[in-house]
This record gives sequence, structure tokens and C-alpha cells, in this order.
Amino acid sequence: MLTACVPSLDVDLRPVVEGNPPEVQVEGIPDMDINVLTALASGPLIDENLGSCITSDFQLNPQPYRVVGAPYRVVGAPYRVVGAEGQLETDYSAGLSPDYLSRYFLDSPFRELNLSAPSKDVAILILDEFGQNSFKLASDLFTPEDITAQMLVRFEKEGKSSHGALVMNHINGILAGLGTYTPAWVDEGRLEWTHEKGKKVILQAVAPADFNTAVVGQELERAILALKAEGLDTIVVNMSFIILPCSIVKDFVLNKLVYPSLFDYFDYLISENTREFMNEQGIPDFLSSEVSKRISDLILDQMRPVSPEGDPLRQTILANPDVFYIGAAGNFGRSVAAYPAYWDEVLAVSASSPLEKAEFSNEGTIMLTGAWFRLTNPLDLNGHALPVANLIYAGTSFAAPGVSLFSALELAASDPCRLFDWEETFQVRDLPLAEAVSQTCSN
Repeated sequence: MLTACVPSLDVDLRPVVEGNPPEVQVEGIPDMDINVLTALASGPLIDENLGSCITSDFQLNPQPYRVVGAPYRVVGAPYRVVGAEGQLETDYSAGLSPDYLSRYFLDSPFRELNLSAPSKDVAILILDEFGQNSFKLASDLFTPEDITAQMLVRFEKEGKSSHGALVMNHINGILAGLGTYTPAWVDEGRLEWTHEKGKKVILQAVAPADFNTAVVGQELERAILALKAEGLDTIVVNMSFIILPCSIVKDFVLNKLVYPSLFDYFDYLISENTREFMNEQGIPDFLSSEVSKRISDLILDQMRPVSPEGDPLRQTILANPDVFYIGAAGNFGRSVAAYPAYWDEVLAVSASSPLEKAEFSNEGTIMLTGAWFRLTNPLDLNGHALPVANLIYAGTSFAAPGVSLFSALELAASDPCRLFDWEETFQVRDLPLAEAVSQTCSN
């Protein structure tokens, strides 16, 4: 996940207790902490020695796409909303195209900011999982009339698709819709959109060789320094992923053949630990629901780095305070953003669908549309520019890139309104971006 496009976790991850259990004092259940929980493979669930890893839907699930017409929760599908059953309500005809956001940025109150005419070059670093360090969205994705979940899994396994490529493609779609930029590849990981007046929006893929945050922090540092050496001083970093203990990611990957989605993994992880804990403590069966709830809460509390304040990626962020950082809030449906968006130095972006807050979205600072987008082909891969008929994608992973692009254009404008210098703007959580602009930039 690298994900934040991480899946929405509706976890009532607890067994169903049949019948009417006798009234008991649940306070009688012994206290437990995360150290009593074991991984499915073996050993402790949380091994701090392994550090923390960034993760996205491409690691935690086969893909971040949704196939229209499939059951709402299919094997490997990343999104599940509390109470949702049956078919997806959003079909292709109701889906959005990325140019929806292009029009959004050109409409009031954005049009007064002159975003379409930057006065200087600006760079957006897309720190993500790219697969073989390059932009890859196979032309195959744009040619079949119908895509199945199995085809998407195959594309991902063959290296024809990646989470970072989809994020970059999303930004490309928005820029193409603005109508004043022309794209050109500099190399396989760098795309430059040149405005008709000469200034550029540079999209640079940053694909770490390892997802441990120690390596990720180093890769980001190198990328920032390289851009500054080119004379670029307006830099935005998009982070559409969350950070988990590497031991959880490792345990999930080891069990992915049996439990292909994060939901399946968590379900079984919690049930196994519930069974083991109850057997060891001699707890009666009718308390399994309460024990399972406590264990699921313990695991949810670990949806963070093993050392949040001292994490190596955060140290890179702190060492480069002149760079603007955007983070996806995460898709667990929780009232708090996941890391790295949780850090004060990062602007947390939640997702709407398209006007109301999406049920899968964690709480963020700024909110922008993150569901449901049709896959489009703004770079005309394989000469096939039409969107796939039954494929859409969603998540805070795709709300964040829109805010990253808006931030870059706003910072590069000839007379920026300095929206993000005004802390009082963000006293309200999940504030729609247009409302924030209206409040801060109207004068």
C-alpha cells in the first residue's frame, strides 16, 4: 500500500457468538498487550528490530482497482464499507475522470489563483512503489473491453502495473485536463509537463530499493538534493502510502497465498490469537467476542511505525523543512490519519466520494475527491485513449495526488495566496479543499 491507499478496515473483526451468553464481568479477562500476540508464520507479531515499512494496496492486496459489477468484497479487493453487501453502487457511467479535478481547479474559487500559469518550475516527487524503478501501466490495461480481478492480479505480478504508476497516471490525467501543458518523458521515471509559456511541472518517481523506512528516507533525501542541485527550490512530496511495522508486512506477505487480502489476513490473525490466548488463560468460549475485540484493538493500535517520532523517514522530512509534504490519510475508516500523514510536518488528505466524505477514509486535514475514478489514458499508451469500460479506482491515495498538484501549482503561481501558511484554516478536520481556498485566499 506502498498504500495509503490502504484498505478501509471496517473491522468488526470478531467471531459471532451464537445464542445468549450468560451475563459475566468481562473485567475478569486478564490484561493483555501487543507482546502476547504472535504472527501467523511464527514469533512475535511486532518485532521492533525489523523496523518500519511503507506499504500500499499493491502489497497488501492484489490491486487498488475495483471491477464494476463484481461483488462488493471479492478476494483481494481493498475496500469494504461497514454494512455494504452485494454489488457496487458506483458503475462505470457514474464514475469520475481525472479531468473532473481539472475542472475543479479551474472553477471558482481556484480560477482567481491563476494556477494554470506558473511563474517558475515546480517538482512533485512521487515517493511510492513503482516496480523496477519505472513508470509502468501496461497498455493491456487500456485495450480489453472488460477487465477481471484475476487479470489485474496477473498484470501486477508481471510488473505491468504499480501503485506509483497509477498515482502518477492520476496526476497526468488532471494536468492533461487543464489543457495548457504538454508532456514529455525525460527518462523512464521522470515526466515533464511544459506550460505554453515555458514553465514546467516535473513529475519524478522515487522508487526505493527497499520499503524499510531507513532506505526510503535515504532515497527521498537523495531525490530532494538532486532537484535542488538543478536549481529547483519549489518541491512537493506526495506520499500515498502508510507505515506499518515491517514484521506485520512480512507476516502478511508470507501468508498471502492463503490470505490474499489484508482483511482475510487480519480475520485469521485475530481468530488465531483469540484461540491461543483463551486456551492459555482458560477463558470460557462465551467470552470469545470480547477477547477478539480487545485483540483487534491492539492490532489496530499498531498501524504506525515502531518508533513514530524517531522514524528515519521523518528525520528526512525534518531535515528538509522547505519541502512541502502531502500524505494520504489512509483507508481504514478511522477518526485519525495513518502515518506518515499523522506527522505534524505532513498535510493529511482525506477522501470524498465525490462530495461527501468516503466511508473508507480516515480523518484528514484537507479533503478532496478520492472515489470513484475511471482509469483513463492521458498519455495515449498504445494509441488507445479510451477508459476501460468496467475499471475504477479509489482511495485517499488518489485524493492526496490532487492536493499535491494543487499545492505545487499554488506555490509556483506568480502571486501565491500562501494557503498552507495559515494554520487557523485547518481547525476543522476534513475541510474540503475548495472551502479552505475560499476562506484563506478570498482576500
